[in-house]
Amino acid sequence: MHDITKKRTRKDVELFREDTGITTSALSAPKLTLVMGYPGAGKTTLVREFIKNSGLSFHHFCDKQAAWLMSDDGSTAIFGRWQGYHPDGKSALAGRLDGTDRIHGSGFTKCVNLLDVFVKQRVTHVIAEGFLLLKPTFVHEAERLGFDVRLYEIDVVDSTALDRFKARDGENAKLHRNHKRWARDRLRWKKYSTWKLATSAEIVGEMMGGSKKAVPVAAS
Repeated sequence: MHDITKKRTRKDVELFREDTGITTSALSAPKLTLVMGYPGAGKTTLVREFIKNSGLSFHHFCDKQAAWLMSDDGSTAIFGRWQGYHPDGKSALAGRLDGTDRIHGSGFTKCVNLLDVFVKQRVTHVIAEGFLLLKPTFVHEAERLGFDVRLYEIDVVDSTALDRFKARDGENAKLHRNHKRWARDRLRWKKYSTWKLATSAEIVGEMMGGSKKAVPVAAS
């Protein structure tokens, strides 16, 4: 398995900055936070709470392939199309879903390429949730670009997540298929040394810089 947790010395980071044409006084690697979990675990809700509680102001970007938020100070980028920021348009998902659930699968390559753009723009924290970007290709490219990749799985009982998903999308075969798929896939992600199982409030706190302040996170 590809090691996404390779330690970098100060010299490594300096050489990386030189190779990519970036000069900055900050020697710490940019951080990529990937929020994962069962469908209905509350991944999108968690990121919404980060947006709400981070103290940052965001503006939106989108094209036919991808969508994201960028903080006004340029420090933080969040993948996905978010209500209250991105126009809903006439999509069947309008007003119902948020985050990467509203990016078409064909936008995956564009999102991968955006990682390089974010590095060159000196973004220090990139956030993604959901299944679209939870792929080894995305993680490997982030690691190659020098990101400190953090994998967070929301600690929720699988039956609770399933009930939430049913309440949102109704009973259907795809629902159960996606839950079985995650039960299988999570075994692979658990092998990464940066994988961590935590409550939504704990994850939001760490995303906010290790804040010990309790952050209330509503259920999906």
